[in-house]
Amino acid sequence: MKTLMANHSIRLDKLEDRLISIHDQNNNIQSSNKEIEKAMNHLSDDIKNIEAQLTTLEQEKKSILVNFSLMESKIDNLEISLLKTSIELRNVPKVSKEKKDDLFNYAYKLCDSLKVTLGENDIRDVYRLPSKKERTSSSLCIDLCNTLKKTQVLEGIKQYNKSNANDRLNSLHLGINSQKQTIYASELLTASTKRLFFLAREFAKRHNYAYAWSSNGRVYLRKEEGNPHIILRSEAHLEELQTKANDLEK
Repeated sequence: MKTLMANHSIRLDKLEDRLISIHDQNNNIQSSNKEIEKAMNHLSDDIKNIEAQLTTLEQEKKSILVNFSLMESKIDNLEISLLKTSIELRNVPKVSKEKKDDLFNYAYKLCDSLKVTLGENDIRDVYRLPSKKERTSSSLCIDLCNTLKKTQVLEGIKQYNKSNANDRLNSLHLGINSQKQTIYASELLTASTKRLFFLAREFAKRHNYAYAWSSNGRVYLRKEEGNPHIILRSEAHLEELQTKANDLEK
């Protein structure tokens, strides 16, 4: 009996030791869980702070984009205002040792050919746009004193080409006799407006718009004769029209 009781006591002691060990392990696990929970709370706070910073940065980005768009629009409007009296003649042959007097003479010779009367002070400047050296022609810009004179010259070119389909405006009409090259004329546009005008013409072809034109630095569309015209404000505006046209064609 004593032996049995001793063995039982030993087993109880071992069991107690195991319970104490399990209790200690449980305490350690609880302590570890608290540390993990604390770390998770810190991590959650860090994530919230990062999300708040990202939201702030996104708002700042939107504000910067809006301000940039406004600035870009103001610069474009300023460029349009500066170019509103200018005409661009494209494909004008380059002339060796060309001087400023020669450029003005081209402009006056053009007006004589078109029978458009210009006074001595009606032309403010004539200059060539930059082009690659290997090219044999470039654009010639004529800056007139006001938009009325600009319109008269462009209208004169339009009427001449209409009346002379077999001898359209060419370099000979500018007094450049080195070679005969067809000259293309339009009002001088800003780089962004040129791109918008190009996209507008492509849009007009795809969707059977009768007219796509530029006037006073602005680009216009008209579906057909008698319809109101559309002033294209930007490429985004053209994309809106594209979406609507696609929806109607479905």
